[in-house]
Amino acid sequence: MARPFNVTRRQFLRKSSVIAACTTFIPMSGFSKSRGRLSSKEARYYTKLPDKKVQCKLCPHRCIVRPGKRGNCETRENRDGIYYSLVYGRIATHHKDPIEKKPFYHFSRFYPKYKLKNLPPTPVATLEKLRNVALDGGLHYVYLGNVPGHSGENTSCPHCRNLIIGRSGYEIFENQIVNGKCHFCGQEISGVWEV
Repeated sequence: MARPFNVTRRQFLRKSSVIAACTTFIPMSGFSKSRGRLSSKEARYYTKLPDKKVQCKLCPHRCIVRPGKRGNCETRENRDGIYYSLVYGRIATHHKDPIEKKPFYHFSRFYPKYKLKNLPPTPVATLEKLRNVALDGGLHYVYLGNVPGHSGENTSCPHCRNLIIGRSGYEIFENQIVNGKCHFCGQEISGVWEV
């Protein structure tokens, strides 16, 4: 029987930040066909479409990917109508767009899974406090993640306070941003709204 993996929250965070720092600069182009390092693991969360296209359902981008192409994250690839993960079993990260440009701020809850079951989840009250500090500090678009059903998952207009983006997990169920503005009051909403 395998020994359980015991680690404190402090050890986990310290080791995670070192791993993240080390992998931040690994470009996805390093996983090229010529080097033979691409994963042969079929991806999950996608739908097959006509003409061997696929639609990724892993994130809100919902990329439609033609054969031989990759999705927006560049970590999944359509190979003849079957979607493959290029990073399965590897620690990898790819920053296509710097965080400094993003107007939305996301605090995500740690939840114990797999070999870290001995650690407690991040208390929702801690996330709420972080979100309130950010909002009180003048940030307009702050939301919580990994807290299903919590109102903090959503984003409100900074002017009229109406719900402009409704989320449930990775799904966006409501989007009241029209032409980069709040549908209700016309307030300009920071962000890139056209690709």
